Amino acid sequence: MPKAYLLRHRFALANLHAMATLLAINTFIGVDIPVNEEGSETDMCKAWEDQKEEGRQEGMEKGMEKGIELTKQVIRLSVQGHTLEEISEETKIPKEKVQYILE
Repeated sequence: MPKAYLLRHRFALANLHAMATLLAINTFIGVDIPVNEEGSETDMCKAWEDQKEEGRQEGMEKGMEKGIELTKQVIRLSVQGHTLEEISEETKIPKEKVQYILE
């Protein structure tokens, strides 16, 4: 290998084991912790916290979307004349929550 290449990639070459471990974690767990090839170590605690926060945000967004869709369905069924019991059965939402949505 040319000396210039070795110098330019010395951190990556010196840390192949750590980088391979991080790539394996990303692949097997399905996360996207950035592989740092610039010469500083990856803070795994922060990386895991970032991944958890990203998952929380994604979960909240999906939950809000699902809540909006269910609310629209409850209102649509109500406008069509369905009873609270029918709406509850159709949407799998407890009757008390259907009533709360319609108040």
